[in-house]
Amino acid sequence: MQTQPPQLVNLSQLHHPNVVSTGLRLSFGDQQHLHQQTHHQQQQQHQNIISQSPFSSSLLSEDLATQIKRQRDELDQFLLAQGEQLRRALAEKSQRHYRALLGAAEESIARRLREKDAEVEKATRRNAELEARAAQLTVEAQVWQAKARAQEATAASLQAQLQQAIMNSGGGGGGTGAG
Repeated sequence: MQTQPPQLVNLSQLHHPNVVSTGLRLSFGDQQHLHQQTHHQQQQQHQNIISQSPFSSSLLSEDLATQIKRQRDELDQFLLAQGEQLRRALAEKSQRHYRALLGAAEESIARRLREKDAEVEKATRRNAELEARAAQLTVEAQVWQAKARAQEATAASLQAQLQQAIMNSGGGGGGTGAG
């Protein structure tokens, strides 16, 4: 931004404008129009003095720079606060999402554990049934083995009696059969 070199204006000109009197009395409307023009010119000259004065210009630019810096600082603070609020909102959303995922995983694991417990219970019952059946079959096998031994003993006894009878009758039976 370029600044124009300062222009010196006599302050007395601002308060007493150069009005040339012709000695004629102009109508009221013309006087009011002339008064408005001179008032407008005074305001422009006053504005030129303020804007072109190096001291005023530096004060205005310093004030403007201060205001811009303050607004920039406020904007930075606002953006930081909004960023922090957004970060917190995202962190909370992530936490809710992770909790939901964890809850779903826990529910799935609990369901699988219940299923596995049911399978283990079923397998335990089946094992108990099989062990009972095995014990029953073992008892039956022992009974059959005992019967088989008893039958073998009976067969052996009968075999011995038969041989005894053959021997006893074999000697006497051969004489009677000859004579």
